[in-house]
Amino acid sequence: MTLMSSRRTAAVLIALVAMLMPVAEADAQIYSWRAADGAFVVSDRPPSHEITTVSVPGTTQIRTTRPVTRVEEAGQYDTLIRHHTTQHGIRADLDLVRTPIQVESGLDPRARSPV
Repeated sequence: MTLMSSRRTAAVLIALVAMLMPVAEADAQIYSWRAADGAFVVSDRPPSHEITTVSVPGTTQIRTTRPVTRVEEAGQYDTLIRHHTTQHGIRADLDLVRTPIQVESGLDPRARSPV
């Protein structure tokens, strides 16, 4: 067996094993509702009267239940968001893309899921 054919065989075996591995289902849910003032609220928790909401930087129309960790850096992802929304043909509405990111991580690149 040559080196090239053994690499090809190894690649095929790795691909087969990867395809046969069970896929774990993601356990995440994003809830949304209208607040009393009419603002659109997005959260990783179901609506409740005890929930405090905060603004999404750059908008007055959308609120979340998780604040941005460092407000001065909130816009640092705008260029990246625009690039990927354009690349994938998604409407580049920064508020609607940034909001789920804020809900899940508070725009903290080092955030870790407790799940």
